[in-house]
Amino acid sequence: MAVRHHIDKQYDGTAGQKGFVTILLPDSIGWADQVFVCGPVPMYRTMTTRYRHLLNTKPVQISLEMRMGCGIGTCYSCTLKTKSGLKQVCTDGPIFDLDDILWDELIYV
Repeated sequence: MAVRHHIDKQYDGTAGQKGFVTILLPDSIGWADQVFVCGPVPMYRTMTTRYRHLLNTKPVQISLEMRMGCGIGTCYSCTLKTKSGLKQVCTDGPIFDLDDILWDELIYV
């Protein structure tokens, strides 16, 4: 597998395209076979609400950042609701399909 393009957003603007990834996404999504995303939860929510129509036609995997109390699945602090039931970020993730997460029920601290 070869990565042919990525949106690289630097905070200081020295590299990559300038702007929020959620604003730059529509210009890049059309040619992609699949999408891999790493970032904060609010960015994922924006992607699902604003760009669902663009992302429904291809697989989108996210690396989910959550607070973890133990990191081994015993404290349940990183549990989230998905279409396939409860999942723990520390043991079942952190990589999830964007569409599998029930975003309306996710409480992010």
